[in-house]
Amino acid sequence: MADLAKRPALSITGGNPAGYPDFVPLNPWGRGFPKPERPPKPALYQVVVLDKRNGNKETRIGPMMQYEFVEMFRQAIAEGIASGAEKRWTDPIVLQMTQGVS
Repeated sequence: MADLAKRPALSITGGNPAGYPDFVPLNPWGRGFPKPERPPKPALYQVVVLDKRNGNKETRIGPMMQYEFVEMFRQAIAEGIASGAEKRWTDPIVLQMTQGVS
């Protein structure tokens, strides 16, 4: 026991690891990290038809999509109406629902 008293005590003053100052990673640019560049959000469109069962009320059909996809969807609905397969809808049109954000 007497030998333990003769040993110098460790000087632990805190930090990470013990005895060293806290580790703080340095930013290599010396300023805030750059924000990631994201592509702008496109405008979204949706097909709207007149529904005969609801007194020619406008009804939105399908999800909101980019123009190229919603135009193909509108053409498919128009072909169904022209062929007589779809009897309750008329006049499919494409309307812009959201603005694109740059």
